[in-house]
Amino acid sequence: MDFTLFATSKCNLKCRYCYEGNKKSNRDMTKETADKTVEFIADRIKESGSSGLINITFHGGEPLLNFELIKYISSCILKEIHNEVIFNMTTNGTIMTDEMVDYIKNHINNISVSIDGTRKAHDLNRTFYDGTGSYEKAVFNAERLLAKGINVRGRMTFDSQNVGELYEGVESLVDMGFRYIVSVADLYDERWNEENIEILKKQILKVSNIKKKNPHQEISLTAADLFSRKKGDCFGGVANYTIDSDGSIYPCTFSAGNKDFVIGNVNDGNLLKERICKLIEIYQKENKCCAGCTRYEYCEGVRCKILNKLITGDYTTPPGIVCAVENIRVDIMKKLLNVS
Repeated sequence: MDFTLFATSKCNLKCRYCYEGNKKSNRDMTKETADKTVEFIADRIKESGSSGLINITFHGGEPLLNFELIKYISSCILKEIHNEVIFNMTTNGTIMTDEMVDYIKNHINNISVSIDGTRKAHDLNRTFYDGTGSYEKAVFNAERLLAKGINVRGRMTFDSQNVGELYEGVESLVDMGFRYIVSVADLYDERWNEENIEILKKQILKVSNIKKKNPHQEISLTAADLFSRKKGDCFGGVANYTIDSDGSIYPCTFSAGNKDFVIGNVNDGNLLKERICKLIEIYQKENKCCAGCTRYEYCEGVRCKILNKLITGDYTTPPGIVCAVENIRVDIMKKLLNVS
């Protein structure tokens, strides 16, 4: 089971492509809501009868803005839950005290730092509220984590305006010492067109050469195992839950803050079963516009119905850039495998 916890909705950056928008609620999760969150997690595990692995991911906002609560929740979970627990965190990397670095090394199993590759690509979108770029601080702190022997995942977002920096960006993260790099397109960007999609194709092909030179490097865009892995149905609201800073429960991080997708609240402990049943029906709907596609069972556009709804307004219609990236990956995999 997976639980994503928004320790805070506050963020010190104003990223242009933030799917939460820049009018955040500016709210920390309270200790009382944290206690109810731990209780909710324990109840769901007991109810499911699961003895398997539990993933807890600290998210936000910028989660380290509420660092003391993260420590508190982690401690409570380890006391209350007897399953094996993996703690994860996603951070923009711009605020990192020595105490935070040591805590991450000793208590966080997996950490993702958002760095969009080159300074130019990063600072185009990831700025502080005064408009200055955040690249320098993010890289400085990421290198501090790497120097401690922490296996940091580099999380890159690219859009139609900085896609030409993709190859150099991946290369720079490899040079910094990132072992695992996840590069994803800004799906909300409405400026994608044939010209910059062609640029994207050339950039991903160049990225594949990095993998050839560094066989142990994990790069999501060119990972053959990810390419050949069937996605399956979404389990948001069934085995996966996202809990916002006010205790509202959502099926996934993308839907957090959108009241149309609230499925309960930890403060009263109730789940809205009718809404969850409706979601399950939606997850199983066929994407008629994707019928016949050879990537149907492997594509996020088929699996992520909620994201489709948020971007295109329809649960079964994926964003065009999702299809474009899938087609590019097919072409590149054929070249890598010498398949005509």
